[in-house]
Amino acid sequence: MSLKDRIQQMAGDSEEIHPDEFSNLILDDIKINQVNDEDKAYLNKFLNLEKLCMNSTGLTSLTNLPNELNKIARLELTDNSLEGSELPKLLVFAQTLLVLKIGNNKIQTIDEVKQLAGLTELIQLDIQHNPITNVDNYRQQILDAFPKLEVLDGKDRDGGDFSSNEDYGEEGEMD
Repeated sequence: MSLKDRIQQMAGDSEEIHPDEFSNLILDDIKINQVNDEDKAYLNKFLNLEKLCMNSTGLTSLTNLPNELNKIARLELTDNSLEGSELPKLLVFAQTLLVLKIGNNKIQTIDEVKQLAGLTELIQLDIQHNPITNVDNYRQQILDAFPKLEVLDGKDRDGGDFSSNEDYGEEGEMD
């Protein structure tokens, strides 16, 4: 089943989908593994999307991630099987991405995360529960590499807990 069909199913088969009316698209727990060409073309129609969540989808590749979404501020890809070599594909969101959640994947090294340095607007990064978090002093190394970063793994630069009060609504909610 294509992502278009799955999104239609989530909205209800009788409701017409207008992708340009969505600011949030939450596709958590939908088995995706990899975005194909058809799915990419459909996702690129969500021109006003500010938040895209694909947590726990089984993603192993970021190839064909939509690249025409120039308003994405928050991207969540937690609990997948993404290797660090996939991270450069996120640079398509370099000018807009503020929050990136890629916890519990297969990111191993500081150098893999440094590939995200082109995300010039990034202020919040979550890499918890990746093998990289076992690297000595990983937190300080990441903070040094990303001077604009305000929050890493749920903690501010001083190590204090950070909690976001942002409310992004329900699945596919049109804000």
